[in-house]
Amino acid sequence: VSSVTLWRWTMVVGEHTLPLAQLFGLVRSSGVIGVDEKWVLVPKNDKPQGKRKRWMYVYLAVDVYTYDLLHIDIFPRNGQNEARAFLQALKAKGYQPRVIITDMNRDYDEPIQKVFAKATHHECVFHALQWAQRQIKDVYGSDYARIHPEAVDLKAKIYRIFKAKSKKTVRKRYRDVMALREQYSARTPDAECIFDFLERHYPKLVNAVENPLIPLTNNTVEL
Repeated sequence: VSSVTLWRWTMVVGEHTLPLAQLFGLVRSSGVIGVDEKWVLVPKNDKPQGKRKRWMYVYLAVDVYTYDLLHIDIFPRNGQNEARAFLQALKAKGYQPRVIITDMNRDYDEPIQKVFAKATHHECVFHALQWAQRQIKDVYGSDYARIHPEAVDLKAKIYRIFKAKSKKTVRKRYRDVMALREQYSARTPDAECIFDFLERHYPKLVNAVENPLIPLTNNTVEL
């Protein structure tokens, strides 16, 4: 059968299985939930041949420790309103997470504060370091490793922050990096954005250190 037919069958099965969740109650949750969204191609049956697909955003909430899929939804756009609607639907199911883990998408900042005011918002350290590396590359060029040793040194110091096992060490390494701000900005003004990024996200990254409840990354949802 065609992929469109398979999609129709899946939608019919989905409509019949949704009431089962209400019948059997909530999936048990550890209270630590990862949230993420993916851009996917979705079939549309009301379109002419060759135009049956549309890019949309699938949002997922997954329990970080049980790997249970707690909620899933799809939106035509990706923004703060969609993040808020998704979290409100998760709350309507009865979930009250203690920790919500996201990547670096800032659309979640305000909705998490409003919908789950008591939850700790943690940002994935892996994604943060990826962003830091990307910013270093934007500032110093893709060939920075060969011609800008100071950029290589800065990247190593930033990565080293979150390899520490204690908050005391993390804070010290963070302060040491931020102390380099004036020096780097004076030499390369565009480097200011690297320190701005680290300063803005640091509070949502450090909360995983010495906290057995909060994982460093959002890998569960990614998987």
